[in-house]
Amino acid sequence: CSGPGACAMASTLGSMWVLLLTTLPALCLGQTTQLDHSFLQLQHRRSCDPAEPAGSQPSHFEPAGGGENRVCRGNNATDRGRPGIDYTMVKGTGSLADCKARCLETSNCKGIEYRAGSDGMESRCEVWTRPGGIGVTAGSPGYTCLHLRRTQPQFRPADGGVDRACRGGDASDRGVAGIDYILFPETASLGDCKDHCIGTRGCQGVEFGTRQRRCEVWTRANGVRATARAPGYTCLRHGPPSLRCSGYDAPLAATDLA
Repeated sequence: CSGPGACAMASTLGSMWVLLLTTLPALCLGQTTQLDHSFLQLQHRRSCDPAEPAGSQPSHFEPAGGGENRVCRGNNATDRGRPGIDYTMVKGTGSLADCKARCLETSNCKGIEYRAGSDGMESRCEVWTRPGGIGVTAGSPGYTCLHLRRTQPQFRPADGGVDRACRGGDASDRGVAGIDYILFPETASLGDCKDHCIGTRGCQGVEFGTRQRRCEVWTRANGVRATARAPGYTCLRHGPPSLRCSGYDAPLAATDLA
């Protein structure tokens, strides 16, 4: 040794190698002791959990304008919709349940209007597929108007969601209509805007303006990366939740050396 310090270091390193050589055989045989565990090399591992639960509700129907004794309408109470375009008349439905079933079988169904048959009149079932959904209702005894709320998995608030407008790479990136997002004007509700997203390939999120009834379905390749303050708007990301990962040191188990 060239000095006391060097000799001490050499002695320490030598002891460590001896302990390692006596520990490894025990590890290979699956025989570890408390002393072994106190010496074992630490490896860095990562634990990743969803940033928030995905969660979703099954498809269900909600009353539109109270539901009972209401007929479905488009933009306003006088907008009866166009047969074959905004809704499809379905014959042979003997009950409200049958009418609901026909809606669920229709990929772009937004809701239904139903009247039970009576006094020689056949039952009436309208399956609404209007892109903007059922906007309003009007009073009419014996009729029922219902919204369909389809399963909407994995929508997550972007930067809080409420009073936020969606943006691209930064808060000033409003995106390009037809490229970064698809505009669905006259959308009745946030639920209908979500439905547009679910039905759009590559949807990354939605922006909805309540008063404007404006729905943007974002399809930008890199998704909604930022938001900007905008009272009355809501911005939601769509897709699997991001992972929150944390690192920690864990003892190197015998199986890790196999």
